[in-house]
Amino acid sequence: MIFILMILLIFLLFFELFIFKNDIMQPPIIVTLMFLLGVGFACYSINLWKTSLSIETVAIIFSGICCFLLVSLFCQQALFVTHKKDNSYKVEKSISIKTWKILFIILINLITILLHYKWLVEIVNIHGGATNYIAMMSLYRSLVTNSIESTSSIPFLLRQLLRVSTAAAYVFLYFFVKNSVFNRKILSKKNIIYLIPVLLYCVDSMLFAARGYILNLVIAGVAFWYIFLSRKKGKFALDFHIIRKGVLIFVVMIVAFISFRGIVGRNMSHKASSDPIYYISVYIGGPIQLLDDFVKNPIQNDDVWGKETFNALYNYMSTKRNSDISTNSGDLEFRYANGYNVGNVYTAFRTYLADFGYGGMLICTAFVSAFYTIFYINIRKRKNTGDFDFKLLVYAYLLNGLFYFSIAERPFSSFFTPGILVTLLIFYIVEKFLVFDKIKFKLHR
Repeated sequence: MIFILMILLIFLLFFELFIFKNDIMQPPIIVTLMFLLGVGFACYSINLWKTSLSIETVAIIFSGICCFLLVSLFCQQALFVTHKKDNSYKVEKSISIKTWKILFIILINLITILLHYKWLVEIVNIHGGATNYIAMMSLYRSLVTNSIESTSSIPFLLRQLLRVSTAAAYVFLYFFVKNSVFNRKILSKKNIIYLIPVLLYCVDSMLFAARGYILNLVIAGVAFWYIFLSRKKGKFALDFHIIRKGVLIFVVMIVAFISFRGIVGRNMSHKASSDPIYYISVYIGGPIQLLDDFVKNPIQNDDVWGKETFNALYNYMSTKRNSDISTNSGDLEFRYANGYNVGNVYTAFRTYLADFGYGGMLICTAFVSAFYTIFYINIRKRKNTGDFDFKLLVYAYLLNGLFYFSIAERPFSSFFTPGILVTLLIFYIVEKFLVFDKIKFKLHR
């Protein structure tokens, strides 16, 4: 059945490329492509895991993706059919930030890293301490995975500094990519400096014992690059240049993902150590296997409505008032296949199925499709964006929810919380601080 699912997804992907005229960043294409990659990597480990997908799992995945596609098509036809075709875009200018502002952001980055590291050491010491950095990261990851500690325990000041550091990384990445595409200044000294806050953010993100923050940043960078390049050409479509760069980025991400495992306290099994492709297949293909195992052996969810789907919201509520809903990291149970640990991520469909059943899964999928489609088409049709396109910045920041859809649920469980409003406000403030050179006040007498 897994090969049947692969064939269905290949046909669906080519159909989407045809109807969307090779616009590779269309939300349905991203979702289908990521599921196809997941199925492909699952096939690599089919003999080890003794994979045998049930027809129900195939139906869930295929119908869910078809639902995503149909809702996306409906939104585009119903809401944007009256727009006239216009391939002309305003010639965008390079962005130049004053040196003192860059240095100020770098100083904030350094302070954030120091405070974050100090807090991490204190947390680890409370739970027995560690003899070296790798052991400290491994212990911290274990504490988070088992819901003994969480990011909600981070002090208020540090939490806001982390948000500023995050916002600065995305804004400076926006500057770097835009200047590289429109003005070919990728190797200029001024443009390279913009990468310093980005790299410092990557260093700080490692202190969370996670690689996801860096992957999210790469996804945002790809979105910036594709949309800026498409605006420059006046056409949103796949070509050989984009394919070549996309494959190169994917390979670099895979190599970096494996290389950084020790820095964030991740251990490898003997099989994964001897076979790096298997190690990647656990992360990308494992969710397909785990979804099938969940369908065959579901767990009894508690009586809290939408607990998995709205995990971040419930955790936020529990920190603001007395609540009988326990705070947890959102991590699901680990499962094994033929004695191999496949992990604990099950695609977004498992989360919706566990909380709301099959009908609820389709409704949640439809909502995600509508949100990202409307957002993307609005960005795609923007002609005059001025010096800075804040909508594009927000979209790129949230885009990992689509790329992770075949791995784990993100749009509801991570973004549906009041905290996202604070984060976006800080994004806006940081962007205005960097872009605006001065504010003129007029005195009237």
